[in-house]
Amino acid sequence: MSLLAAAALTCFWRLSLHPTDLLVGPQSGGNNDLTRYYLPARECDMQTLAEENRSVRWDPYLLAGTPRFGNPQAGILYPPNWLFFVIPARLWISWLLVAHHWWAGVGTYLLSRRYHFAWGPSVFAGMCFLGAPFLLAQTGEGHYAQICLVAWTPFAFLGVERCRAGCRGGVALTSGVLALCFFCGHVQELLYLVLILTAFLLPDFANLVWPRHPAAASRPAARRAASLLLMRWVIVGLAVAGLTAIELLPTWIYSRNTIRAAGMDINQLHYGFLGPASLLQLLDPGALGGPTDYRGPGQFYCETLCCLGLPALMLGLAGICGEIRRHPVLRFAVLGLISVLFAFGDQTPVFPLLHRLVPGVSLFRCPSRMLFFSSFFAAILAGAGLDHLQSLMFDARRKWRIGLAAAAALLLGLGGCVLLCRWTMAAAEPAAQTWWATFVYGVAWSRVFSVMTGVLLVIWFLAMPVPRQKTAFVLALSTVVLSAAWYGAEMLRTVPPALAGRDSSVIAFLRGRLGNDRVLAEQELLSDREARQHGLRKLVAYDPVPLMRVALYAVASIPGQDPAKGLCGFEHLRLTSLHKPLVDAAAVRYAVVAGRGPEQHAGWRRVSWGSLPPEFTLRGQASARRLYTIYENPASLPRAFVLGGTRMRQPDSELVRQLRELPPRQAVFLEQDVLPAGARQAFRPASIVEDTAVRVSVRASLDAPGYLVLSDVYYPGWTARVDGLPATVLPANLAFRAVALKPGEHVIEFRFSPPGFSAGAFISAITIIALLIMLVRRPRSSAIPQPPEAAGDAGHV
Repeated sequence: MSLLAAAALTCFWRLSLHPTDLLVGPQSGGNNDLTRYYLPARECDMQTLAEENRSVRWDPYLLAGTPRFGNPQAGILYPPNWLFFVIPARLWISWLLVAHHWWAGVGTYLLSRRYHFAWGPSVFAGMCFLGAPFLLAQTGEGHYAQICLVAWTPFAFLGVERCRAGCRGGVALTSGVLALCFFCGHVQELLYLVLILTAFLLPDFANLVWPRHPAAASRPAARRAASLLLMRWVIVGLAVAGLTAIELLPTWIYSRNTIRAAGMDINQLHYGFLGPASLLQLLDPGALGGPTDYRGPGQFYCETLCCLGLPALMLGLAGICGEIRRHPVLRFAVLGLISVLFAFGDQTPVFPLLHRLVPGVSLFRCPSRMLFFSSFFAAILAGAGLDHLQSLMFDARRKWRIGLAAAAALLLGLGGCVLLCRWTMAAAEPAAQTWWATFVYGVAWSRVFSVMTGVLLVIWFLAMPVPRQKTAFVLALSTVVLSAAWYGAEMLRTVPPALAGRDSSVIAFLRGRLGNDRVLAEQELLSDREARQHGLRKLVAYDPVPLMRVALYAVASIPGQDPAKGLCGFEHLRLTSLHKPLVDAAAVRYAVVAGRGPEQHAGWRRVSWGSLPPEFTLRGQASARRLYTIYENPASLPRAFVLGGTRMRQPDSELVRQLRELPPRQAVFLEQDVLPAGARQAFRPASIVEDTAVRVSVRASLDAPGYLVLSDVYYPGWTARVDGLPATVLPANLAFRAVALKPGEHVIEFRFSPPGFSAGAFISAITIIALLIMLVRRPRSSAIPQPPEAAGDAGHV
């Protein structure tokens, strides 16, 4: 454990030198998912204990309101995230990422020991996984939830191996680990992990039909063991669904209301596909550029880094060649190959087949995330390879094979490097077409020689007498640790904490003037973290999977070249391109735009200007202040008002076009009109008398029937009471809420409770009780019998 901790500290040496910094990547000046999404969300968790009007159930400040509980990336029920309720997120979140890298290494070590690898190869495997280049790149991109989830992968396999052996607690361990993976907050990797675990067990399930035992007497026992294993796996699936029901049901309801509810066409998914040129990264993670100058397939370096780590790759090939009959080498080799082919998307048959046949695969846009598991398989196979080389050195008659293997590895490595470079050079560097230029680019200017030389030295030391064994292992461990530190130096940077909280004149202006209204601003000028911290309502905010109603409203009101970037606040805001009536209807009182703007815009009045520093600046880099201008919108509608005129949704017409034709002061856009025909209420403001995260009270006065419109997001779970009596909440102007009212004075109260929470909590409680009963019961032995040739299979113990 201590060696793995030392390896993690070495790998993240930049954070070790500055332990109070934030861990980021070099791209975008330190702005990534950690600083833009996870840090604001975790700081919001801490504020819920300090302020009564905040709640982990609903976030009222971003995107006209959005669910917190039920959002699949919130991670509220993941136990390590509970620390953010008591410890400032900026001090802890980076070290929690490092801790999960260490935890991934610990799990890989324990799993390797279960497979009866020696101590040294097991530690080596753990170091390979915790410092895998793809994991480091994802950490540099700030993918906090993904790293947390993937760290539990080895423990999921530990649970599955206990299920295979018929051990007590196998079902409970596997179910608990997969439930924790769900609570981490990123379903894509959990889906991939479940598919991989199921594929891992397919050879065992095959005993139901084709027992692999030559002895006829053993075949009924094999079928019985396989049927019991299949039953356990079904129970695991039911138990995971039951344990996670408390959040699974709210998450399912949320997913049905997001932009990905109908799935994504395979032609839309080139965001995260590998290409032939990606194979160059197997030898050098910088072959196609780094995080700041990537020029390979896809859009982002972190998503398409096809690098397993050269030490892991070389020794993994040795493990496949030398231990192919040993469990789980063959299974992991096959799964590793399939996972890499899956990451190539539609360029191989694997992903299109699963995209078409397996439910859920089409909901996610980055097939290359399967490289998380490719890195895990490579680490285990590397441990098997080192364990095999260790076993060879005890047989003097076979030592010559080590030298032969070393020479073959060198020749195959160099030859493979040349072939891969010749195959992919046109895509990577069109100017370098000669054989010699290809060779130099792919070998001499990469890290191939340095790392390969270290691995060959390990093999040479293994050929020495037994007393040199410790020296060999030290060299092997040093090779992978130094490689990981090398990768980390290129993929990771830190942000000083003093620069993470700027003195913003924008916030100083808005804090006393905005009130219940909203502001429209770019992330660089007013971040989500700042808006939450100071209680400012932003119409646009960063949410990777936003609600469909909000997304459509943003497309209609904030048109731009990239609607997704516009909704997130990453696109330059242009007041002249806004659809002003819809911006008015969303209660946008102020807009903050970059640069020094004119005194007047059509419908906007300049009220302030200045400059401010960036929110985040990489350590050692200078920062330049950005100019900004704040405009006021005099025509902004209040957040709550009453109105009787209506326009009905036409199902055969384009929804965005219908919305843009709406005059918000004269009519409200509805899916159904529940008021009787006759005279209707004219536009009149209403007053908000109570405004918290999960409860909003409004006082309204009407002379004729009409609708109270509250420009907060319509979402299941919001209920209303009018003068103490239940009322129906209707979607208004597509994204907002409305309640039908009779003439007179009324008090309308909106309350929010996460839909599905109560039923899910009951199911989860019942599941926990059932698993505890299973743990105290003594199981009958049902390990899968092995054929004579697999008697040495350590994984079946």
